[in-house]
Amino acid sequence: HKFTSGRVGGDIGTQTLAIVTKDEVFLKNFATRSESTFKQERKVRLLQRYLDRSRRSMNPSKFDDKGRFIGSGEPWKFSKKYKKALMKYQNISRKASVNRKLSHNEDVNYIRSLGDTFYIEEMNIKGLQKRAKETTKNEKTGKFNKKKRFGKSVLNRSPGYFIAQAKERFKATGGSVKEVDTWSFKASQYCHMEDDFKKKKLSDRWHKFKCGSKVQRDLYSAFLLYCSDETLESANKKLCDKFYPKFKKNHDEFINKIK
Repeated sequence: HKFTSGRVGGDIGTQTLAIVTKDEVFLKNFATRSESTFKQERKVRLLQRYLDRSRRSMNPSKFDDKGRFIGSGEPWKFSKKYKKALMKYQNISRKASVNRKLSHNEDVNYIRSLGDTFYIEEMNIKGLQKRAKETTKNEKTGKFNKKKRFGKSVLNRSPGYFIAQAKERFKATGGSVKEVDTWSFKASQYCHMEDDFKKKKLSDRWHKFKCGSKVQRDLYSAFLLYCSDETLESANKKLCDKFYPKFKKNHDEFINKIK
């Protein structure tokens, strides 16, 4: 692989990866080496549901009337179809695991060819997997909100493995991965034009400026990380003002290409 020098800004999400350099901009889904990846994930979901139904129907004494597991001293019973489906599920899961590793290795190698200093945010992967502690209600419907967070996304995309591989390979090739302080940097909230912070909802996928123009949220966060100052606590406004016109041009070309 060809190694170059320079800054690389990367916004790492639970499912997506946004990269910004001086000359390049791109946004992609994690761990998707082919179009069949999403089909395989759907097969896994269907097999999991079938295996659960089969376990419950073959072992009714282990569940109460509401479907909750209560256990019993009796051994588990499994049908022949269940065992075949379990082998199929294990094989698909094995292939998916290998695919994730290969995909992350390819991405890290490509990013290393773009520069030798990789700026990312500190991520608490285990914290993203945990269920929410507080019980909240939806203001519109009055129903309780789900406590699930990003467990499935982390399982299917493995952002933690990607970060570990990036640190290892950049270090081995004379580069470095620098993690900015998430709480002070706030890449998803900062606006370099207004020099202020504005909180956004997860559903807001675009960063809108007062002048009327807008940029894709993840790509803009990667751009701000690219313009990080030496303290790693905030974006350098002078660098942002200097490189933004080139970034906006590359951004618009990439978005049009996707469309």
